[in-house]
Amino acid sequence: MDERLKIYEENTNKKLPLNKFIIPFAYDNAKCYKKTVTDVINNSTGAEWQYSSLIGSDHEFYEHISNLIGTITAPCEADGLTSGRVGAIGDCLEIKQLSSGIPFLDKRVRIEIRENKKIIGTFCFNKIQMVLFQTNIGFLILDADYPKGITLDQMTRMNFILKGIKNRKIEYRYLKDQELTLDASDICDVPFEGDSGIAVEYNRSVKYIERSKISFSEDYAGGEDDKVQLIDYHNGRYGLKYKAYCHFTDFLDCILENVPITTYFNNTYDKEKDKIYPHKAHVFASVLLDQIEDVREAETAFFSLRKGYKDSYLPDETEFDFADNDEIYKPFSNSYWGVSREGMANLCYLTGNKTTDAFFKSNYAERLDNYLYLYLLVLHQHYGLLNLTGRIAYLDIEAKKCSDNKKEYHTILQLRDDITFFYLKCVYEAISHISHQEKLYTMVVETLGVKKMMEELHFEMDRIVGIISQIRDEKKNKNLRLITIAGALFTVVQVYDAVLEIDSAVVLNNKLAVGEILHAGGVLLVIFLIGIMIWFLWRAGDSD
Repeated sequence: MDERLKIYEENTNKKLPLNKFIIPFAYDNAKCYKKTVTDVINNSTGAEWQYSSLIGSDHEFYEHISNLIGTITAPCEADGLTSGRVGAIGDCLEIKQLSSGIPFLDKRVRIEIRENKKIIGTFCFNKIQMVLFQTNIGFLILDADYPKGITLDQMTRMNFILKGIKNRKIEYRYLKDQELTLDASDICDVPFEGDSGIAVEYNRSVKYIERSKISFSEDYAGGEDDKVQLIDYHNGRYGLKYKAYCHFTDFLDCILENVPITTYFNNTYDKEKDKIYPHKAHVFASVLLDQIEDVREAETAFFSLRKGYKDSYLPDETEFDFADNDEIYKPFSNSYWGVSREGMANLCYLTGNKTTDAFFKSNYAERLDNYLYLYLLVLHQHYGLLNLTGRIAYLDIEAKKCSDNKKEYHTILQLRDDITFFYLKCVYEAISHISHQEKLYTMVVETLGVKKMMEELHFEMDRIVGIISQIRDEKKNKNLRLITIAGALFTVVQVYDAVLEIDSAVVLNNKLAVGEILHAGGVLLVIFLIGIMIWFLWRAGDSD
């Protein structure tokens, strides 16, 4: 990628370049949605969560759209919680302070990325947010901060690596502090024999400490090119600084401990932990370039940015035919928006026009929160539909089995209600008063295949409604058969009473033997008629 594409870094708000990684997941729907939210806030030990906002204050969304993600109003019968915005379908949470000293959770700790033992770059997370929806869909949003002076080529490379989440070729390391119990006499100027000692940097010189005096933590990286530093805390206290491994899976375990995740939709399995983890994340990126000489260079870079690719992925010429490329929208001469199944990105560049450039240098970054909000609404539609169709795939769709199994029948009824809720509350054709936002929203909906998934779900919904109607009709028919049997039994009893009356009359006329025969025959006739009616009615029911 051409180094003439320089990232502009004099922004007054310091939000650009923007690189967010969005991890989708579904969580257990057996647990009340609001209870999950309160558990995350009140019972998390690894990270301290609080309610947060996602949308910017200066937006042009319709009012009901802007209220969709906030603090929820819907009550939870399990605990009676009823707080928040009217019409909301999701909550946004944020980790309070990223300063716990834990890798990935401390903005002061730069994480080093190594690929095949080669250092690619460093980063930390500026902000960590999570959005939980009533539909049991959630998103973890990680806002990455790269070092100042990073090139566009380096940025796209880092995005490509970080979106991979759990890549076996990638190592994450950080500089760890560890306190030691040492005396000044333990610090030597002369190396020990063999490997019984270890060299450390101390006051810009090399010193040696007996290895038995040092106990590294289990995450010690121990690379030959990684120097160990000895730190003097004074008052007779010493510590070491050295490179240690940190693992993305440990980080996810820490911050998602109270979210009962069932799938990340694109899972990878960790045998050691016997758990699933996300395979990839979506990238949401925005960058402002200085004035450029060659627009085609910027458009080539934009291909990698919106796809989350590295620069070895070369775009086809059709990528630059914006008239026929349904994944790119250019609302202004110096601004590109692009979307793909992998992510969404925005590339802008300075024009030399003072008024235009002043907007992009200052206020523009604040507007990007609204585009992230837009993107999340569509991602929620995509994964919400994927989750519903997945639940349908595991259903037993034979009406008779569902009728005989109360749990299965309840599952179908709940699924029907969840689909109805999704249709009414989560899918919108129009969202904004601004035309270019509306066009961008439509493009994202189309690229993520929401309408096709809706058509598929609509067909499956018809089948579910048909199964429920069939089960209810069968139950109604069974009730009618029971009523019919009861009526038939009443009729048989009436016949039997009549036989008894005849029997009594015969006895009165001293014809005892004939009476006994009539009595026995009447009883047998009644039993026979009852058996025939029961067999016929239930046989008819089984054939329905």
